[in-house]
Amino acid sequence: MAGTRADWDGQAADYDQAMRPFERHAFARARAWLCSRAHGDVLDVAAGTGANLPHYPPGCRVTMVDYSGPMLARARHRDTRVRVALCQSDAHRLPFLDRSFDAAVCALSLTLLGGGPAFAEIRRVLRPGGHLLVLEHVHARRHAWRPVHEAGFRVAGRRRLLLGLVRAVDLSL
Repeated sequence: MAGTRADWDGQAADYDQAMRPFERHAFARARAWLCSRAHGDVLDVAAGTGANLPHYPPGCRVTMVDYSGPMLARARHRDTRVRVALCQSDAHRLPFLDRSFDAAVCALSLTLLGGGPAFAEIRRVLRPGGHLLVLEHVHARRHAWRPVHEAGFRVAGRRRLLLGLVRAVDLSL
């Protein structure tokens, strides 16, 4: 993963404030589209402070995973319409049984997760027919998507926003 745990722990207190303009003008609509495609048991990978939480439809049961405890602690205070569980863990070694989730969400963390182990883990914990929902900005170059495709995910839907600068992608197994 890019950055150390201490780096992310140190950013937790100011992260939401620093991201507020980007959320309002770039990411909120994309998160809404992405999270609307989630259902059932959802794994939110590298969930940070929980910016996705307000966008999940009622009925979802969301498990947020992040390797920064202070980031997850900030997520506890988000308004949400869904049931939420928090789990401090590394995405490369998810502490869940095989086939535990109907969907996984990875928002603005594709490049942070690095190579294939995280996406192989996500595939492992998804049920057959599960979806990986990814939100990224153009900074995520083509090579960043390679581990996703190598893990067996295929594009089922996509949406480009802000003249293509932000992408929301629905990938299926």
